[in-house]
Amino acid sequence: MHYYQASKLHEVFNDGKTSDPQRLKLLNIFLRDQVAEAHKATQCRRDTLHRIATLAEGGKVALVNGGMDCDCAKWANSVTLVKATPAAVDKWVERFYHWAEGPQWCYIERPSVARKLKEEHRDLALEAFEDGHPHVVFA
Repeated sequence: MHYYQASKLHEVFNDGKTSDPQRLKLLNIFLRDQVAEAHKATQCRRDTLHRIATLAEGGKVALVNGGMDCDCAKWANSVTLVKATPAAVDKWVERFYHWAEGPQWCYIERPSVARKLKEEHRDLALEAFEDGHPHVVFA
């Protein structure tokens, strides 16, 4: 909430003229974005916990990831096995995004399914040079 909104809200609640239904309506207007964001974050966390619980095999889950670094080297379907606990998954994901040099993605999968994925690597800058258009990289 911005300072202006907070001060305005304080004025309305302490003016002695505003009725309770009006106060609730104003409170809803001022806080609806924050409540929606909190609900979205809670739902996302609940979905992640559910995926960890349902996709675990032998106490492990597979984190499948990919992305592209700052040199236009692209990779996909790289697999890492971690303990099937929220703390272990969160730690891995946090470290994964901390060192990101470009767009990256990851998702949770069953280890048995992840073993069948084929890891892919491409150097898009080199491909562009070889194709005769080194000034443009097509991702």
